[in-house]
Amino acid sequence: MNKEGLEENELRKFLHNTVDVMTFEQLRSVAQSIGLIDPDPIPLPTLKPGDKVRHKDFPHRGEGIVYAIKGNKANVYFAKTEVGQGIRAYYRLDKLELVEVQADVR
Repeated sequence: MNKEGLEENELRKFLHNTVDVMTFEQLRSVAQSIGLIDPDPIPLPTLKPGDKVRHKDFPHRGEGIVYAIKGNKANVYFAKTEVGQGIRAYYRLDKLELVEVQADVR
């Protein structure tokens, strides 16, 4: 039993029924109040193909070029790597910082 005297199964049933009738904003508020989500998430960089970026965890790779965006990841090519050849892979947007914006070509 927990400190309020509810059995675990009763508590689970109560929470399940409560979640069914709560709005998204109410759920978000509860999640923020108990520390499940950050009320002020880190803003993600707005990237587009052609932009130059740097990876926060791999600064030794220098600047990379964004080829595509898919969800919360960007396909980036870095010419510098530990083995001397370039690497192109998907990286999380929160791990990339914008170095130079590619001008729109119209």
